Amino acid sequence: MRVEALRASLTPSSSSKSGLPAGVLERPSLAVFAEVRINRAALAEGDDEPLDAIETTLSAVWAELSPTELIVLGETATTLLAVSNSPPDEALAARVIAACVRAHRRVFNGPDPRRAVELGIAVHVGALHVNETGAVLPSGLARARSWSPAGLSGVAASRAALAEACHDKEPVAGAAVFFWVER
Repeated sequence: MRVEALRASLTPSSSSKSGLPAGVLERPSLAVFAEVRINRAALAEGDDEPLDAIETTLSAVWAELSPTELIVLGETATTLLAVSNSPPDEALAARVIAACVRAHRRVFNGPDPRRAVELGIAVHVGALHVNETGAVLPSGLARARSWSPAGLSGVAASRAALAEACHDKEPVAGAAVFFWVER
């Protein structure tokens, strides 16, 4: 039944209609892109705290996200990209955004205002590009740097992820479709 739902969510595209090459399918999905960076202002010579913080930060983010049924699409030492395996709805988006806020608070919970790292988490709803066999292609949501606000420090969600809940949120400067959820 899940495979049938996934197949039904795939939308064939043609180069004339969508600008995508023939054979590329679009699958509606929700994506989370988390990026951790060393806070250079807090960096002291010989200080291992930023390196330790980088190692633990994305694990803390994933610990909060894993119950939301997202799957990891890509991970490096400083980034994490996770996507929904089924078309998103408002309830899923709300659960994921709440998990991102919890993750951000978990990383920065404590009395020390000197943060060894900065953490940006962006939540967006869009299209994964897949081929006929379902393999994810390196475009669409898989290219997180093309849709995620650069240098983000905090949690932001796109208008598509927030649905109607963006009216009381402050827009992220330079990324008009993203709104602050947590800073």
